[in-house]
Amino acid sequence: MKVVFVNSPRYVHPIMYETNDYLMPLNYPCLAAAIRDKMEDIEVKIIDCPPMRIGWKTLRKIIEKEKPDVVGCGDVVLYAHESVKVFKIAKEINPRCITIAGGHFFSFMVEKGLKEYMADYIVRFEGEETIVELLEYLRNNRDLEKVKGIGFKREGKIIITPPRPLIKNLDELPIPAFDLMVMEKPSSFGMTWLNAGVLEKSRGCIDHCNYCSLWKVMGQYSIKQDGKEEVKPCYRQKSVERAIEEVEILYHKYKKRYLFWVDATWNVAPEWTDAFCEEVLKRKMKFNYWAFLRADCLLQDEKLGILEKMVKIGLKHALIGIERSSTESLQTLQKSRCTYEQTKEVFEVLRKKYPQVIRVGTFIAGVENETKESIMDLANYALDLKLDYIELFTLTPNPGTTIWRECVRKDWIEIKDYKQWDWRTPIMPSEYMSREEIANTIEKALRKFYHLKHLIFRQLLSPISLRRKTAFWIIYITIKFMTLHIANLLKGIFEGKKDLKSSKILKVEKVIKPKWYDT
Repeated sequence: MKVVFVNSPRYVHPIMYETNDYLMPLNYPCLAAAIRDKMEDIEVKIIDCPPMRIGWKTLRKIIEKEKPDVVGCGDVVLYAHESVKVFKIAKEINPRCITIAGGHFFSFMVEKGLKEYMADYIVRFEGEETIVELLEYLRNNRDLEKVKGIGFKREGKIIITPPRPLIKNLDELPIPAFDLMVMEKPSSFGMTWLNAGVLEKSRGCIDHCNYCSLWKVMGQYSIKQDGKEEVKPCYRQKSVERAIEEVEILYHKYKKRYLFWVDATWNVAPEWTDAFCEEVLKRKMKFNYWAFLRADCLLQDEKLGILEKMVKIGLKHALIGIERSSTESLQTLQKSRCTYEQTKEVFEVLRKKYPQVIRVGTFIAGVENETKESIMDLANYALDLKLDYIELFTLTPNPGTTIWRECVRKDWIEIKDYKQWDWRTPIMPSEYMSREEIANTIEKALRKFYHLKHLIFRQLLSPISLRRKTAFWIIYITIKFMTLHIANLLKGIFEGKKDLKSSKILKVEKVIKPKWYDT
């Protein structure tokens, strides 16, 4: 049996470098490693299309050459539709080829995946143990209903088996199959994060935000008495020794000098963080890293003297999910553990004590009671926090999230084509604003934050080289954004469109087809 995982060709966000969207997907090397560890007679390969600019014509030729018995593919909601194309090609080449889908989207959209996305089987949630057992049962023609954590069709009926218990000890997992990825080609993330390596030290989260699918994909599931699934947040982490082992592989073998941690929240356990920092210092590894951090936990790290060590070993970009400008608004998103006061305090600590760390905050606009004033409050709050950079996303109810169920029940969503769910295009109105008004107000808020004074005096003239490089990158994508904006306006004029103002962001921010996509 030969198994081939495909990270498909895809569209890109126009204001970024293509490689920004194409950091190594960690799911495939994790699944591949699990198969190789338990099933030595199975050949496993990964086709990672984006970094090699492999378009659909070339992908077809590769699949024809490889002749896989099983093709696996899966992604987040924005790129899930590309899986259909992968599965269609596989079936056209070999109708007997087995197609397996997984990941965030398919874990919750089982019926849609099986009926509309050409998937024969769906692996739900955490996949290492499930994919191995599924392949074993398929190979030996055993009863698939005994495999936990999958969905499939039998005689036209959709069968979803009970959720699989989480892997309690992450150290038992094999090292991700980095050797199957495109490791020799530098993977950049903007101008400042060159040659980045991707890894995780934990899974899950301690919170239960209603807009987030991460904690639900990695949560602990059980079946209630009424037969419905119930999920609770569950946070697990690898040992320091195991995490260091993976870091050393990326550092020594693949010469990675920037580490991109994909953990939903990196700094939950201060004892772990402290021990990890001590090990890095002892081994004298010199790298920089990016991490998603929690404000409340970061304050605790500072009080314990751990934040200083985090910076010493290479923390360069601290990204914190701020989301809203008040504690009350955070509670409507069920982000229960962070407060306005904590966020303000932690950024003040970073600004005064650790100026070498780039301070990045994310915000969410387009909540149910959103107004023009409340969106502009986000920009004012970001300026008050003296952030270096912000990401202002639109509320996007990914399948499986609490807010997604509520939106479906209320028929709130206006754009139902998942290909447009890019976290930048508003897909639903608020009580007081249309989608177009939300988009235009977001643009206004971004212009207020990214003003010339901010870029020149805080960034370009900074004595810290990383700040200057990041500022040049922002200026580059700003010029690129403006060029695309002007091009869209001219296109609208030539096409006789009148409502140009309402379509500014909706046109510019949508993902676009790269030149190599079809080739």
